[in-house]
Amino acid sequence: MKTVLIFSWFYLPYLGGAELFVREIVSRLAGRYRFVIVTARVDRALPRRETCDGAEIVRVGFGRPVDKLLYPLPAVFRALDLDSVSLVHAIMVNASALASYLYLLVKRRPSLLTLQNGDSEEYVRRYLGPAFPIYPRLHRPFDRIHAISRHLRDQAVGYGADPARISVIPNGVDASVFSRGAYSREELDELRSGLGLGGKRVILSVSRLVVKNGIEELIQAMPSVAKRHKDALLLLIGDGEDRAHLQKLAAELEIDDRVRFLGRMEPRDVARHLCLAEVFVRPSVSEGLGTAFLEALACEVPIVGTPVGGIPEFLANGTTGLFCEPGDPESVARAVSRLLSDPDLARSCAARGKEMVSESYRWDAVAERIAGLYDELLRLEAK
Repeated sequence: MKTVLIFSWFYLPYLGGAELFVREIVSRLAGRYRFVIVTARVDRALPRRETCDGAEIVRVGFGRPVDKLLYPLPAVFRALDLDSVSLVHAIMVNASALASYLYLLVKRRPSLLTLQNGDSEEYVRRYLGPAFPIYPRLHRPFDRIHAISRHLRDQAVGYGADPARISVIPNGVDASVFSRGAYSREELDELRSGLGLGGKRVILSVSRLVVKNGIEELIQAMPSVAKRHKDALLLLIGDGEDRAHLQKLAAELEIDDRVRFLGRMEPRDVARHLCLAEVFVRPSVSEGLGTAFLEALACEVPIVGTPVGGIPEFLANGTTGLFCEPGDPESVARAVSRLLSDPDLARSCAARGKEMVSESYRWDAVAERIAGLYDELLRLEAK
């Protein structure tokens, strides 16, 4: 069995879109390849080594937050001790790609880079500062690139990557979890009762609470939404560096009784809350693809999003949801209010969105396409 070495800056128990991709692919392909995932330890409570979902997880560092900064070198040194690595798979253009690149300088192996980055180039430039020139270069040294959206493919080409080596394969949705049919009416009624929702009309967002996801504009939109829909309530699932600021903002706008911060949740709990929602909203400033939107559609919830990044690849205005403008709270309010006021439009968007996700965004199909890339690259090793 061939060994696939995955460099993933973060992994379990930290699950963003990129980490979810790794888990879903590994769990489906573990019988065909041996997976070793090298990731940052970050927390001393996490074991240095464990086996989960068919993969060996190797954590490097001291078990402190500083491991995030130190990751590339210890990741490379630990990976060089591994035997029989046949293929290197880097997850995102960050410390993972840098570690992969350094490893490949020492041990040349067929290589794949997965692009999942959701931050804008402006943000990356600001974040990296003088080190930004490294970022475009990290798109070039890999044998193949997997982009989760056409937007990221085009960005990679702009950074000098060979378009002939790029495959666009989106993230998927687990239909056994993200589906109204997975939960009984009694279970959902119990959740609604436990949350004290009564007859509230639920607007929901699943998001890291950071600037790029536009949650500030969503909260700023709520006074206008509340004027038109007295029973509207916003539930926010997720956490992040802006949480305290956003809670303060809700209090200043005197709508803290209409905005609830629910924190991080496991996927099944996210799905159950989605099944209570009438509208899903994330007015992102930038987005690589936006798996949370797809999960909402799978649960038959119409979506409101911005025409940025990979979002237009699944959000057709008036068909699967509505567009709003980034940075414009009143635009957000109009789109949300329109879906709350027009049940026929909302039902139509929900139905078409679910059909689209079922046809085009299934993890089983995604895993098979990734396996196709692995096999293609492994044939390079054999030459």
